[in-house]
Amino acid sequence: MLLPLPDEWLAARPGVDGLVAALARHDGAEVLAASPAGLVDPGCLADPRADALVADRAATATALLGRIAAALAAGPAGTLAEARAVARLHALTDPLSERDRLDVLRQRSAGAAELRDLAAVHDEARQALDRASEAAAGWRQPLGPDEARAALEVARDKEGSFLRFLSGRWRRVRDSVAQGYADPTSPTAALTLLVARHDADARLAALRETAARDWGHADLAALDTELAAVRRLDGPLATWRDLLVTAEDPLRDDLDALGPLLDELDTVAAGVLDLRAPIADLGRDLAVLAGAPGQALVRAVAPPLRALADHPAVLAAVRALTLPPDALEHAVLLAELERRRGAAPALDTVDGQRLADLLARLGDLLPRLQQANARVVIARLRARFTASVELSRRSVSGMPPEERATKAVWSAGRRVLEHEFGKVRAYKPIRQLASAEPGAVVGAMRPVWLMSPSSLSDVLPLESVFDVVIYDEASQVPVEEAVPALHRAAQVIVVGDRMQLPPTTYFQARVERDSGPDEDDDEATRIGVVLDADSFLAVSSVRLPSTMLLWHYRSRYEALIQFSNAAFYDGRLATIPDRQPTSPRSAGLAVDSEDPPAGLLDEVLARSVSLVRVTDGVYTQRTNPAEATVIAGLVRDLLLRGTGLTIGVVAFSEAQQGEIERALERQSAADPAFATAYEAELTREEDGQGVGLFVKNLENVQGDERDVVIMSVCYGPGTDGRMRMGFGPINNSGGEKRLNVIFSRAKRHMVLVSSIEHTAITNTYNDGANTLRAFLQYAAAVSAGDRVAALGLLRSLRERDGRRPPPSAVAPAVVVQVAQALRDRGLEVEQDVGQSHFRCDLALRRPGSPSYDVAVLVDHPARLRSAPADERRITQPATLASAGWRVEQVVATEWLERPDAVVDRLVAGVDRS
Repeated sequence: MLLPLPDEWLAARPGVDGLVAALARHDGAEVLAASPAGLVDPGCLADPRADALVADRAATATALLGRIAAALAAGPAGTLAEARAVARLHALTDPLSERDRLDVLRQRSAGAAELRDLAAVHDEARQALDRASEAAAGWRQPLGPDEARAALEVARDKEGSFLRFLSGRWRRVRDSVAQGYADPTSPTAALTLLVARHDADARLAALRETAARDWGHADLAALDTELAAVRRLDGPLATWRDLLVTAEDPLRDDLDALGPLLDELDTVAAGVLDLRAPIADLGRDLAVLAGAPGQALVRAVAPPLRALADHPAVLAAVRALTLPPDALEHAVLLAELERRRGAAPALDTVDGQRLADLLARLGDLLPRLQQANARVVIARLRARFTASVELSRRSVSGMPPEERATKAVWSAGRRVLEHEFGKVRAYKPIRQLASAEPGAVVGAMRPVWLMSPSSLSDVLPLESVFDVVIYDEASQVPVEEAVPALHRAAQVIVVGDRMQLPPTTYFQARVERDSGPDEDDDEATRIGVVLDADSFLAVSSVRLPSTMLLWHYRSRYEALIQFSNAAFYDGRLATIPDRQPTSPRSAGLAVDSEDPPAGLLDEVLARSVSLVRVTDGVYTQRTNPAEATVIAGLVRDLLLRGTGLTIGVVAFSEAQQGEIERALERQSAADPAFATAYEAELTREEDGQGVGLFVKNLENVQGDERDVVIMSVCYGPGTDGRMRMGFGPINNSGGEKRLNVIFSRAKRHMVLVSSIEHTAITNTYNDGANTLRAFLQYAAAVSAGDRVAALGLLRSLRERDGRRPPPSAVAPAVVVQVAQALRDRGLEVEQDVGQSHFRCDLALRRPGSPSYDVAVLVDHPARLRSAPADERRITQPATLASAGWRVEQVVATEWLERPDAVVDRLVAGVDRS
């Protein structure tokens, strides 16, 4: 409800500019409203020793206040304002008491009648003086009374005389009037006005002198007016009036000191203390401020006092109104909201439903706008090309020099290309066709070229110029390959991810080691040398302005990307909240390669991340045949069930990649139905894109994505039972980035097939090995539905290297209110759904539903600050809708005015889902 605030305060509209900012520190505001600190004037806080200054002034004020209270002991006086009124009443009646004229306080007394008559005479005399003064206003330098009368006599005597110029006295009078009077008139007239004013002034002065002698007050008209107000007094001042009628000398002596004491108190408090409280409270609070606790209190209350210093009306309300700070803030914000809505009436037409309709229309128009924009770009390019062709056909007569030069180039270029198009053999290389005159024509015909940096250097001449060169996957581009393309562009855009694979050079080397039953001395090992420091992306990221693309579009479940988000991207990626809440499952999936369980595929498809523990896996000859067999079985079950899911298999080494391919071939040979499905899956396409099954190692999987990604860890104990910490490229510099590539390939399901648990990896000093250990632990937690363990691990990754997760925000009040109202209507409601910085304020479903249906985005300060309007209103809802959510938006003003309508709309949204 709207709270009763003073009109003058609301008229000042401190609102968001004053009170809201100050009352953000509610504790300080409550101190102001309910403690001695409310007496502190914010102007004194500029003093470096404000606490000591307040204590000193409070001690002096306490003593003065005691003397004031003693002077007022005979009657009531609750505030200093009432004490000042008593002092004025005493000053008014005391002279009357000395002259036995207090009967004037009675309306019908003879003294009152006499006073009224004399007041009328005084009033008439004052009016006469006002009229005379107005008439004589032209006198700049008026003569004195006696001098004016003497001059007037001379003027009257001489002004009409023909020989007046012979009189020295006349000339002096004339000159005095000319010098002192502004208007050019006769000296007699000017002096007559001046003498009349002096006479009126003398008459009023005589009346006042007599009144001061007889009544103790010089202005009887003012006295009569004041006494009329005194006769109408009520309350404490009426009591004092009656007391003063019969007051004895001791009381009058006490009241004689009251006025000076109050003046001295004002001087002491000026700029330091605000003494508006009742006298009883002032005495108590000043005593506190005068002591050591008061100094500590002043230091504590300084911040909110400074915040309110520029808004005295607000400060007065905080001190005076019996309302808590929350209520004050609510009232000011409500008043400010009404003012702004009055200034923008269109705001009243926007609610959640209207906003949804507008956004739906915008969603229909945006693709059409993009298509129209593409057509405009193509049309401009085509028009530019045809205009150049037409120019090449025109006569040079009358053609400007610049057009002649263009015509020469295009004419020559067309001849070369048209001749080349007519050939059936002996074609010129592209480098020649893209050079000189033909190059200008080819560039206009084909404005977009797609090639690698090395191919660009091989194919195109150095003089080829593009408007812009875009490097994709720049983390894999060495600097020496990227530089030549820079010389062919006016603008460059570098796209890449430093947390993905860096450029790597391989060479063959024989590793000296003790032969063992699990090792092959005859096989040379490929050793990778990471060139991350020389990647074009690494160089560009520190020399060019950069922008991070925050939305992660690939994963349909947050668990698929949250490990990479925490371990590599500092939690900055925005992910789509899951519709299906996490539920605890069995401790893990353990299989034997010789006898895998029949329901393994169902268990895998029920999880976003699955850890399949192969109990009989053995690492031998850089392969793990048991894991390869389990993976082949999973692929067979996926294909024969007809799930339609695309499949990718990733191994950590070429040797294990080959072992998995051989296991799939054995499955094909043993199962004709699988062989048919397997062959078809290898060449599968969707919308012209190859999405077939692949089996790759970690070096060449970057850029691929599939619905289901199966990863073979491969490493494990050897035939002798010993677990070695040799993890191949993972142990090399940048090995953790290779893992990040694998961890982020899956769109729907990731299956981690491993012969070891995370505890088997002990060389945690190595970044690559430590990251693999952490991911095994994370996968085990997610696979088991242990949400607490998974979030704890992610938090530890964020805290690594000093990175701290953001503090948990308090749920906005409007979100809590909407959630409770929906629960009261029988819905299951979860607040703050999501694992990244982008979250649904509320997720709604009917009891018993396996997944949430409606995502609610509520306007509250944190959301409004988090992203620009187009992202909040368009991108976020569209992203949620792509993952199956029905999105509803709640406008704060709509909830404020029509909460029942908001709840009805959200409930209906759940029922429609």
